[in-house]
Amino acid sequence: MNWQKWLPWNWFKKEEEEARVPVIQGPVSTEHALAHPPFNEFHREFERLWNGMLSTMFPGMRFPAFPIGSTSMAGLLRPTLDLSVTDDAYQATLEVPGVDPHDIKVEVRQGNVFITGEKKQEQEVRERDHYRIERSYGQFRRVLTLPEDANAEKIEARCRNGVLTVTIPRVRLPESSARLIEVKAG
Repeated sequence: MNWQKWLPWNWFKKEEEEARVPVIQGPVSTEHALAHPPFNEFHREFERLWNGMLSTMFPGMRFPAFPIGSTSMAGLLRPTLDLSVTDDAYQATLEVPGVDPHDIKVEVRQGNVFITGEKKQEQEVRERDHYRIERSYGQFRRVLTLPEDANAEKIEARCRNGVLTVTIPRVRLPESSARLIEVKAG
């Protein structure tokens, strides 16, 4: 029996590898302390709790990450991603509101799907007693590691109403050629 099919596939293996920070050898300065993985884990948990508290106090508002360490700003424009599966295909759905479809790039490379883009948003309000202009710019990147039954040649991407849908067709894998060996006594 093939036990591998019962284990969940880690779609984010490549993304997690890229997020790892190397351990620094030698004396540690204040800047290097921010790059230490246990500190990053504590920082992410603190940020999650803090933002949870703020969103409870001020429903409907979104709060950016703290600009401490290298991992905080990386997640600032990281679009949320949902994955679903059918017998025929995998589907990744990303929320990219305000991002022009021409500013999104989906690329398959070395068994991974790289989804990158840039958000450019500008809002200008001119009224009699005030003038306000708000700008929001930033790049995002998500990386999905493809399972072995993904057909990388036929991946499609569509963006509609601020939602990017990446469809990854599946191929039938050959059955394993395992055979049961009889255990004889003596």
